[in-house]
Amino acid sequence: MKSSLLLGHDSMAFESDCQQLVRLIEEEEEWPSLMAEFDEFLDLSSKFVFCSISYVSRLQNIRADCLAKGARSRGFCFSHVHSEVPIWMVLDTTWLESS
Repeated sequence: MKSSLLLGHDSMAFESDCQQLVRLIEEEEEWPSLMAEFDEFLDLSSKFVFCSISYVSRLQNIRADCLAKGARSRGFCFSHVHSEVPIWMVLDTTWLESS
């Protein structure tokens, strides 16, 4: 969310494969161990003109799941969002499309 704001995006729709997290955010349930993160989420989301978060199962988003697993296996840690796709990701998606 921070990276999106820094890039000037004022409307974002976020998706997660963690249904419990999405429910916690949508229903504003209290979970003491995540209060700091929840407060930060609320603060950041208030800076967007439009901001939503929704659940998408891994089965419904095979490409994103595969890319995330590939990034983890390479040991990459993504700390920012960029509008250009890294070359290794382009190669992975091309490989996925041909499968």
